[in-house]
Amino acid sequence: MIEFKKCTNSKCKHNGELQPIENFDKNKNKEDGYNDWCKDCKHEHYLEKREKIIKKNQKKYNEDSTFREEKHRKMKEDRESPAIYEKWKDRLKYFPEEEFACQEDGVLLVRCKKCKEFFAPTRSQMWSRWGAINNRYGDRTPNLFLYCSDKCKKECPHYGKILDPNIPSKRLMLSKRVEKEVYDRADNKCEITGVSADDAKLVIHHVIPKTIAPELFSDLDNLILVSEEVHKELHRLYPECELSKLKNGSKYRDKFISEVQNLLKK
Repeated sequence: MIEFKKCTNSKCKHNGELQPIENFDKNKNKEDGYNDWCKDCKHEHYLEKREKIIKKNQKKYNEDSTFREEKHRKMKEDRESPAIYEKWKDRLKYFPEEEFACQEDGVLLVRCKKCKEFFAPTRSQMWSRWGAINNRYGDRTPNLFLYCSDKCKKECPHYGKILDPNIPSKRLMLSKRVEKEVYDRADNKCEITGVSADDAKLVIHHVIPKTIAPELFSDLDNLILVSEEVHKELHRLYPECELSKLKNGSKYRDKFISEVQNLLKK
């Protein structure tokens, strides 16, 4: 039985001296049954190799980090760049015609939901609005309307409004602020017949029922002021509404009023 052996590594710290066989790992593929290198040499070799791998991976990580940062920077710039009319013209058929326009340089212009002034939205804003229209974000979708400034967002009564669809519709209540805007817009008159508040009791009617679209419960484009008689007639004439009509916003609201006026004349 072998009791001593020399390490074949030229860099061995034992300088080719005989070492106890316990300093060598067993290897059945070797003729004497032990590795040629001692345990110390194998451990030093492992550390050197490990250091090289760490440096290589660190270099690759730094290169990838630079690439990722540059990619994210370009993506952010792209998201914050103005939306181009030509790229959005096919989707604009889902928006009210009076709500958008095109600049001479091809930049898309849309109306602010609150102040109704035209402004150039970013690509990110347009994609968010498009996603909300198509219910891309699920049942708790906020309206995600387009606003020209943070001031308009804060002043708009239904900015970021999210209503839980599990809440029974009878428990939903319009805020006093929204009610006042509806009454002021209609000049305290029924928007169908023109009857004033002095001659009839006026109520606020949802063009798209709140049971179908609770997220549009406080949307001014979805509210009209009508007399109590007209309100009962509306619920008789329109027991159900199509969700696809939501895409036309205030344009559909005006069309709805005109349609009801014609029906009541017959």
